[in-house]
Amino acid sequence: MEFKCDCGNVYASRGNLRDHQRRFCRGAGEQNNDCPYCNISFAVYRGMRQHLRHRHPQQYNAEMEEEVESRPMRRGLWTEEEIEDMAIAEARVMVLSIGTW
Repeated sequence: MEFKCDCGNVYASRGNLRDHQRRFCRGAGEQNNDCPYCNISFAVYRGMRQHLRHRHPQQYNAEMEEEVESRPMRRGLWTEEEIEDMAIAEARVMVLSIGTW
């Protein structure tokens, strides 16, 4: 016998279906997280995000790309002068290891 969730997932036992519904789909949870693309509801945000990654990967990836692009750029850990100094120091070590400086 198969136990089918409203989201389309199928389970071999009623317990597995209940566990899935508690963790991912509406049923046991009070919080409502709807998929914006196919109107499936999830009890927890994590379940909805997992659904998006697997069922709507193009839309999910586009959202992630927008989010990354909208983040403010952080300054690098090193200044240009520090990077130059490190490059010179590395070059000296390389030359000294060869024996000609």
